[in-house]
Amino acid sequence: MSQHPMQRTRNPAQYSLVVRVVTFLLISLSFVVYSDITFPSTEVYMYRTLLSGKPFFMYADATWEFYDPLKIEGRLQLLTGTPQNIALLFTQIPTALSVYLIQAALVFAVCMTLTLIFKELGFDNKYAFYSILVLVCSRALVYSFYHPVLAETLLIVFLATTILFYLRYVTRPTRANLVLLIVSTLLVCVAKISAVFILAVFGTAILFSDLIAGQRVRHRLLAHCIFILIPMAWVVFSKLVAANPGDPMVWKRMYLELTWITDAVVFLFVIPLGTVMPVLGLLRRDNYDFRTQICACLCFTATVYALLLILFGKHGDYYLAPVYFLAVFIAPVAIRELSRLRLLGA
Repeated sequence: MSQHPMQRTRNPAQYSLVVRVVTFLLISLSFVVYSDITFPSTEVYMYRTLLSGKPFFMYADATWEFYDPLKIEGRLQLLTGTPQNIALLFTQIPTALSVYLIQAALVFAVCMTLTLIFKELGFDNKYAFYSILVLVCSRALVYSFYHPVLAETLLIVFLATTILFYLRYVTRPTRANLVLLIVSTLLVCVAKISAVFILAVFGTAILFSDLIAGQRVRHRLLAHCIFILIPMAWVVFSKLVAANPGDPMVWKRMYLELTWITDAVVFLFVIPLGTVMPVLGLLRRDNYDFRTQICACLCFTATVYALLLILFGKHGDYYLAPVYFLAVFIAPVAIRELSRLRLLGA
């Protein structure tokens, strides 16, 4: 006897995926109203080519004649603002709304990529969902993604894809996954020059973790070396092209105080946990869990990058967005430890 269609049992996994997709989509679109579409920043001057139907490229004189990022900033970040050109595929004369809808699509892409990353890490539960929600609703992420001409936007997008391809390569070492990892790693460097610190610190941390734990797996060592060598090559290349050396590293107490005022959570949670978690993972060499240690090293990278930003005098708004993105990987380790202590249900 056939079952009535309305009486069929729902697949919990499919229902969960639908809930996630719909929630992430609605959140991505809802923050458009908080963007600078109603109170534009100086970035609107960058749109005088795009909003007149011409492709936008930050490093072209015709796009922004009064500003040369190579001469003034000394940075080679070729991808900044380029996603906005997608609007030209759908309309001859884009509007400000179309620009922000593209930004919303990028937020949605980050949410779904993080969902896939957590699945690869074996952390595919409600806490993963909540962690992503907290991240995308944070002030730094909203500011970064809804002020379109910021390098942090694509930096976070490509960081997410790089972590995903890295996890896939170390678990399924195919030639295709290796190529995707190399390309994505290079795009992270191109998106923002300071990202070389993120890649190099993570590559070094996870490499030493593996070596100390006696985990000498060839393809994993190759992946870790990619995170170190590609950033080094990009720094050399960018310094040959860029006109200025960039921002100087100067210690000032004021930088520390300003970061405390704007982002106290970095001092209260990210730096302490990002320092302790890798050490705890290494103390358990007999029960070394590579995926957990990946999360710990990503959190350690967030700590180092946050300290570097303070030394360079970068605080507030969008600068710490990559730190918050990397810090979201505190969740898998924290939930696992709390579950082990029976303080939290799975």
